[in-house]
Amino acid sequence: MQIIRGTFQGVGAACYLCLGGVPSKLTLWNLSDTTEIIQILDWTKEMRTVAKSFDGNLLTFQAAAIAGSDLAAGAGISAYEGGDTTDGTETYLGLDREPNKFDKGAGDPIDTWTLGNVTNKTGNLNAVANITYPHKVGIGSLIKIDSGAGVQTRVITAFTSNGEAANEVTLDYAQPSGKITYLGGIFTFVQMTSGLVAPKGVYIQETAAINVDSEIVAFEAVMD
Repeated sequence: MQIIRGTFQGVGAACYLCLGGVPSKLTLWNLSDTTEIIQILDWTKEMRTVAKSFDGNLLTFQAAAIAGSDLAAGAGISAYEGGDTTDGTETYLGLDREPNKFDKGAGDPIDTWTLGNVTNKTGNLNAVANITYPHKVGIGSLIKIDSGAGVQTRVITAFTSNGEAANEVTLDYAQPSGKITYLGGIFTFVQMTSGLVAPKGVYIQETAAINVDSEIVAFEAVMD
């Protein structure tokens, strides 16, 4: 059994999440919605035996209630056998083949971290980071820094502008100044380049609660 976890930018339209295989179980979370406490779309291959929840179950946790709905065929998640030719749009989402964004900004490569305030855990990058999709750097990005005692992996918890000015970047730990060896993007699955053969995965047709345009979606897929 293999578990694949990741994030992608909501499309607001039907899209293929190309995982490399059809999962036996898939759970999606909308991380951006500010109206509900949490929204979850849960699907297992066994649901295909029941018409009322053929494409999964959608749960919305509100402040005073929990709302749920069954997603019939064509309304949520379905198996995708792959084989289509990708078109370079967000219709086909695959694993980001360029996860290190150190050279995706407008200027020099990003290779240095400067700690500016120990108490606030803030500092800055030595150059402008990319803040546009699909190479967007920001809250949730992993950053690996070697301050002289080995590489440490930290998480960006706040990000202002492009990250190159003093104290524009906040980490989960007050990491001393050092060499940046890796700067991840927010999304681990992004639009695939055109002309590729799409791998197997799932077809996501839900667009109202989870797969909302430009909102951040996290997922966990179980592959048997």
